[in-house]
Amino acid sequence: MRGCFQRWRSLDVLDEKDGDAMGKMLMQDTSGLFNVKGRSEKSRREKFEWFFSDFPSMKALKDECLWFEPLMEVIIVDSKETREKSSDNSNHMSNHGAFDKLSLLTASDGYSLGSR
Repeated sequence: MRGCFQRWRSLDVLDEKDGDAMGKMLMQDTSGLFNVKGRSEKSRREKFEWFFSDFPSMKALKDECLWFEPLMEVIIVDSKETREKSSDNSNHMSNHGAFDKLSLLTASDGYSLGSR
């Protein structure tokens, strides 16, 4: 029921309670995600892709904040591929100096933040 409700909420109306609910949905049924190496990575990737394809608000967020999807990918999927992307981009954040606006963050920054 909660998932159905969240699918219809747009990004501009989401609040902290929505974030909490969506985080719980994302982490729900995770027992099979960490068992067997090949299967767990595939399961985590599927869960990650479901989250960004099933919720219009997350589709909008990944278009608006280019760093958010890579950040979540590193945290959720945690594959060899995402670790390599994050290490390849680890120096990218230091080029910005002090961040005062989220709009300055890029996909590379998302990988770097997620890996820290």
